[in-house]
Parts: sequence; structure tokens; C-alpha cells
Amino acid sequence: KYAYMTGGPYPELSYAAMHQEITGGKMNRGSRPVDGIELIAKRGCPLATPNLPEWFGSPRNFPADAVADRMSYRADEWEECTSVDDVISAILNMDPVNLGFWWYDSDANPGPTGHLPVRGSGGRGGHSLIGCGIVMGYAKSPSGRGVLFNNHHGDKLSSSTVDERGRTLRYPVWGDDGFGVVPVERLVEGIEDFGCYALRTVTIRNEDINVPEPKFQD
Repeated sequence: KYAYMTGGPYPELSYAAMHQEITGGKMNRGSRPVDGIELIAKRGCPLATPNLPEWFGSPRNFPADAVADRMSYRADEWEECTSVDDVISAILNMDPVNLGFWWYDSDANPGPTGHLPVRGSGGRGGHSLIGCGIVMGYAKSPSGRGVLFNNHHGDKLSSSTVDERGRTLRYPVWGDDGFGVVPVERLVEGIEDFGCYALRTVTIRNEDINVPEPKFQD
């Protein structure tokens, strides 16, 4: 909605700061996708800036200007995705999707590409992420399809030395500047166990964005 109203590009938002707010700054505490969606609807999502680190380790107050700004980036509408097809359809409609899926110890250090396999190794726990693109021809997926997602630690705006469970990262940033790819096969289990929700694009009325009436020649 913000992009429609301003004509500007989609802003870079800090879903991680929102997650920190839900969990009280405890990295090893989880939150379900529906919890994140409800917070986006009520309070909005803060902008990602160096002044608001992705991982700050303990609760801290948002700067006053960030509190005011985040209200511009709220979800007006969302819908539950019950299948991979729903996820792909939503992303192709330019709707970001809050994904939940199992996260393995090996996912902490996937390398500079952030490419995840169908099945990781080591212990596992849930992880909530924002899916924002479709990757065709993804080699690690039997179907050749992957979902591009934004991870919530280790990007260049706020580099991290540890992952969400406190383990040391091998690289200065996680994946490709905080972005990674997960095979769609891995989402099937996650959708069933954690839920999945798309932030829907809402149609804006002309009077809301002051669009001039078109003038046609006879």
C-alpha cells in the first residue's frame, strides 16, 4: 500500500526487530508466523536501519521516530496459505509471505549463497521468515523450485557473529546479505506444523492517492 500511495519503491523493513519485540530480545525463543502477522497489523513494521540492529540481544525501546514511522507499514489484509501453490501464487502477486518451517543446525552456516537443502542435519527447531520471491531451476529442490526469503540476522546493515541459537557464524553475514533460498518441498511440512500467511496487496481507491481523472479526446 505504501508503494502504491507514494510511487516509491518498497522500503526495506526490519522483520527481525519485530521478532525481537515479540520474543523480548531472546534469540532462542520462537514466534509463530501468525504472531508476527498480528503485530504487523497492530503496530506496523519498523524500517531496517543501522540505528535499529537486526539482533540487539536484549529488549530495548524503539526510537520515537521509528515508532511513528512503523505505523505506515502495517498489513491491511492477510490470508492463510495452506499449500505451496498458495505461497507461490501470493509471491507472484507481489505479496510477501510469512513462512514457518523447521530449521536445522546446519542452516546456521549455509555459505554465502544461503541455499538450503531439502533436509538439514543436526538438531532442529522452528523458524519464522519472510518469503519474497520464487527461484526456478533451483538445484537443491527435486521439483526445481525454491522460495527466496529474508533471514533475520547477519545482513550488511547489522552484521551478526552468531545465529538465533547463539552459534558462531562462519561468514560476516548470513547467506547473500541476509537472503537465502529454501526448496518448496521443505515448506510443505512447515505449512502444516507452523502455519503460513500472505500479506495481501490491497486495492487503493483513486481518491486515496489523488489520481487525476484521465482526459480523452473525442
